[in-house]
Formats: sequence, C-alpha cells, structure tokens
Amino acid sequence: MTMGTDYLDLPQERCVNHFPDFLFSKLLNYLKWIENSDGLLPLDAKPLLPIIERLTRFINESIEAYYCGSQIESYKILEKGLNGIKNYLISEIRPQYDTSEAFYRIRQGNTNTYSKEQMFHVPFDLREYSNQGRYSLAGNPCLYIADSVYTCWLELNKPSIEQCQISKIELPKNNYKFIDFSWYPRRFIKYVAANIATSQSTSDIAYYHKRLESFLVTWPLQFTSSIRTKYSDAPFKPEYIIPQFIMQWIKDHNEVDGIKYFSSKLSSMEPEINSTYTNIAIPVKSSKKDGHCEILKEKYILTEPINMKLLFNNEPNFERSYTPKDAMYWLNKHGTAIGKIDNGMAQKSYSETLYGLIETKLSKMEASKLL
Repeated sequence: MTMGTDYLDLPQERCVNHFPDFLFSKLLNYLKWIENSDGLLPLDAKPLLPIIERLTRFINESIEAYYCGSQIESYKILEKGLNGIKNYLISEIRPQYDTSEAFYRIRQGNTNTYSKEQMFHVPFDLREYSNQGRYSLAGNPCLYIADSVYTCWLELNKPSIEQCQISKIELPKNNYKFIDFSWYPRRFIKYVAANIATSQSTSDIAYYHKRLESFLVTWPLQFTSSIRTKYSDAPFKPEYIIPQFIMQWIKDHNEVDGIKYFSSKLSSMEPEINSTYTNIAIPVKSSKKDGHCEILKEKYILTEPINMKLLFNNEPNFERSYTPKDAMYWLNKHGTAIGKIDNGMAQKSYSETLYGLIETKLSKMEASKLL
C-alpha cells in the first residue's frame, strides 16, 4: 500500500529497544517512500534519491561508530554528511517588516527579579550549569529563545505566570542563517503545494520547488533529531546523538547562527500556524573566563525582564484596549492565519489570548544590547 505524506509526520517514537535498528529501518523506509512518491508531491523527488541515500548512509554509520565507542570518529562521519548537503541545510531569516524580528525568553523565578544578563545565556563562569540536552552540549552555553510567549510557557511545563520573568529578544535587521527544522512535514508540504498552485511566475515556482527539495533532503536529519526519548530518565539518550552533533557542526563551521526546531511539547494536531511554535538554539561563538559571548551581545538585543503578571497590574481591562494598531502588528508578524489555541473553556485567536496580549505589550518596550 502506498504511504501518504502522513508517513513523514514528526516527532516519532521508537518502538524497538535497539536504537540503531530502529533508525536503519525508518531511514530505509524513507528511501522507499521517495522512490514511490509520484503523485504525492508537487515535484519529482527521485532525482534527489542519490543525495538522500548518501546522507542516510552517513547517519547510520555515525550511529554505528558511536555504539562501538568511537565518538570522535562518529562525529567526523556525520560531519561529512552535513558538509555534503550544506546548500540544502542552511536557510536565512530576513525580517520582512519595519520592526526587528521578535522572540522571547522566560525564566521561572517566583518573586525574584532577574537582570538582563540573567535572561541571556549561562555566563562562562557558570558553564558547569550548562546541561546536556537534545541540542545542548554539556559545558557549552547556548541562548534559547522562542517565537512566541506561548511556546516559552509550554517549554517550562506551564508554570503560573506569577512565577515567570520574561524578556523580548530582537534580531535587528540583518541576515541570520539557521538550520530550519521548525516545520511539521505535512503542513510544510501542504504550504508549498498551495503556493506552487497559486504562483503566477516561474521564479516563484522554482523558489518553492527549491524549498521542498531542501526539506526532502534534510528530512532524515529532522527525523533523527526529533525522535522522542524512550527512557526519559536514562543518563544516556541515543536520540540526542545526531542533534548534538549538528550543534557541534554549527560551532565548528561558524557559518550558521543556530538551529530552529518545532516544540516537542506540541502535538502536530495543534493549530496550523508554525510561526508560534518554534524554538531557536543559538550557541556561543566565543569563549572567555566569565561574562557573556561578545559576538552574541552584538547581534541580539533584549528588553529588561518583567514579571508576566506585572504587565497587567495597572491595566485590568487590557484585553479591551486591544487596538487596530495591535492587530496590524499581529498580521505583520504571523500573517492572516493567526490560528487558535485552547484558552480555557473556548478557543481564541492567539492574538486575543493572554500570551498574545503579553506579546503586544512587549512589542511596545524598547530592547537594547547588554553592556
């Protein structure tokens, strides 16, 4: 039976104990899916097959070397695979509007008031507190931000807003290069197919073909980087091998600012708007005894942190004060399909929820560099 595009859905869970076997089987099935994808995609994917086969071979060999105890060799193998698809892997963020691109960071702190410096990455003199994670290398600080307040809140497991300190972090109007794993596959294919169907120029169609080609070539990396951990309390998580190597590759090659990835806290059945469910991990680009990365301090600006509840202390009717100008800000940031999220008893447009209202409030606060 032919598998549809739902076969590509992420994240996935491994159903067998031996991780390399699970990976090999899934990647082999993906190659078969590409071979039989006629009619499923708005382009012929078979010419991409040799590139994808080469990448999947490097992924499998990297995992095999890691399991044999050769971690350095394991990384070098994957590095060859990443270098071979570099043109498919890297995308740029170009702010489209008059304002800078806005992202957010929340820290829990009860009644504590954090400084701007404490809302940035873990300082170098406290690097012992830089934990290992899916995209985290132990002892190597990283700046984690999200493109919505809602995602930040989910990533912290939905704490009370009284315990949340928040800053807006802006990417001033420059080009930023990221590895982009932030799209849910079915939504992305639907998005590309719709744009190809409605495009009036050959250059637009070529652009969307290229985006889809990049997505199909890099899907094996997106898949291996988003597999849910089978044993969440285990010290060793094989699901983290490939994403951590990708982060190491970003640090080693210095061509990419970081990686964008969708929140694993969100179901693929959540509202169809990707722009509010994206995390970005940005590794430090320098090292010193203490303080923060000078390169990141120059590239990113942020607001003074504020307790999320305090944003509304003097405005009990803030929701009613939502203005047409605020609505235009939302249309500019998220487009017309703002989407809806669960807001207690009913669903609301994101811009009308607490999270959207907080973003509106933060949009009026000035961001600046760390000193």
